[in-house]
Amino acid sequence: LAQSTTTWNGSAWSNGNPDANKDVVISSGTFTTSINSNFHCKNLTIHSGATLVVLEGDTFSVSGVVTNDGTLTNNGHLMLRSCGKYSVTDVDGNSYATVQIGTQCWTQSNLRVSKYRDGSSITNITDNTLWSQTNTSSTGAWCNYNNDAGNGTTYGKLYNWYAVNDSRGLCPTGWHVPTDAEWTTLENHLGGASAAGGALKSTGTSLWGSPNGGATNSSGFTGLPGAYREHAGGFNDLGRFGYCWSSSDAGSGTAWYRRLRSDGTVVNRTATDPRPGMSIRCARD
Repeated sequence: LAQSTTTWNGSAWSNGNPDANKDVVISSGTFTTSINSNFHCKNLTIHSGATLVVLEGDTFSVSGVVTNDGTLTNNGHLMLRSCGKYSVTDVDGNSYATVQIGTQCWTQSNLRVSKYRDGSSITNITDNTLWSQTNTSSTGAWCNYNNDAGNGTTYGKLYNWYAVNDSRGLCPTGWHVPTDAEWTTLENHLGGASAAGGALKSTGTSLWGSPNGGATNSSGFTGLPGAYREHAGGFNDLGRFGYCWSSSDAGSGTAWYRRLRSDGTVVNRTATDPRPGMSIRCARD
């Protein structure tokens, strides 16, 4: 069937009730699922000033992209079925494939953005001393490994946790830096922290150092050994380890991160102060 669009104008649909072959636009007013309790659509757009309310017990299934510039209240079952079928784009125009792993949707490569979500620049720091001093001002910063743009293209950029924790946001709209709990959910779905690394790592030794133990990439996550930048500004571990921040404060001036290893399948969970530069993966809201 040909795809069409039906628009809620505050009191009625413009083109019949939503169905699995239509895009849905909530353009004004409030639409609540008490009007149409269970339905499907292709893409969903909520305009600024408009509201969609999914009531308890009702199901709203979207097979494409959700664009929310208004208000979305989900007390029922808003089911997003599009993960893995489309890419997401950051404010710089970089595109990221997506992958469904269990109940979660992740980007399939490391973040490469140089701006916060609102378009303001993240500070690019190449000097080791200046990098080591970011804690004096809580400055969000990024760099490429060894300050080499080619590494940024291959492995993504490295960010300190001050950038992660900035309220302007790093990930594209509708996405976020995963919490410590979300990383744990991912690990548990893949057999626990002792085994999950194998399912998360990209295969082969062209990027990962030998032996890239147990790597299967069965999850499709395609984890990379992007290494990290030290507190003092030096670079270490390219090809040996992949470090990814969580958004979770671990207390005492530290934050949680995860580490994938070339020599096995363990995913290490560790906390450190906010200065090191690490990779970032994004999870869908």
